[in-house]
Amino acid sequence: LSILLPCNVSVNQVKDAMDQNDDVNYPTVSLVDRVDGQQYVDDVDSACDAAATAKANEGRPSPPVRIDDHVSFDDNGNVSARVLIQTRMCTVRLTPILYHLARALRNECNLVTSSGNSAVPAAQMNDNSIHIPLILACVDKVANLFRIIMLARDYKSQHRLLLVVRDERIRTRLEAEMQKFIAGLDPTDDCGDGIPRIETIEDTVVLLRHECSGKIVAVDLHADALTLDEPSNNQGVDRSALSALQSAGVVIWGFEKDGIPGAID
Repeated sequence: LSILLPCNVSVNQVKDAMDQNDDVNYPTVSLVDRVDGQQYVDDVDSACDAAATAKANEGRPSPPVRIDDHVSFDDNGNVSARVLIQTRMCTVRLTPILYHLARALRNECNLVTSSGNSAVPAAQMNDNSIHIPLILACVDKVANLFRIIMLARDYKSQHRLLLVVRDERIRTRLEAEMQKFIAGLDPTDDCGDGIPRIETIEDTVVLLRHECSGKIVAVDLHADALTLDEPSNNQGVDRSALSALQSAGVVIWGFEKDGIPGAID
């Protein structure tokens, strides 16, 4: 990964800042000065031109993310990826594609685009036969509300999205923000039947008792948690996490600050 730095920011400045903070020290990343990286500048400029019609405000996002927009193959079968970060929302929306690309580079899966070059996301995003569980996402912040809606919308699952909030006051505020946000989306890029719901923790518990079918999968930090990554013993990919997700009736993501509420856990 090479990062082309902004104008007036030098490699040494960034390295000095990274050396003072272990949490942001990425030794495998190559930093490139704007002056030294002219070969990258042309690619960035062309990408910006291609995205000129995209709305950069976080509350008025660009059209749905598609793997074809970011991954390409040359005549020799080599894969390259180009990612343009316009808003903070882009980092969230592009994470599934970057994760899938990383797995492909580790030879854990094949990368296929809808044009027929050998990946899974492009084909599956348009496959209406795929089982979509009820998706519960606990949210406090308006910015995270926008990101979660767009991520679900990219994968045509916004109609299965239930946003969980702590109390009725927050529910009222986020409901108004969500309605305004969705009204500002391009109707020609609609990616789902229906819109997400917002419920309090207490109402969510009642809903799960009446509507939950199948197993509930919690996505959280835990010493014994299953992961989608290849095990450290290199004996092949552990399919149990993927199997759990594919057969889940409900998948729950907790709050950013304190995880899944005890009443739901």
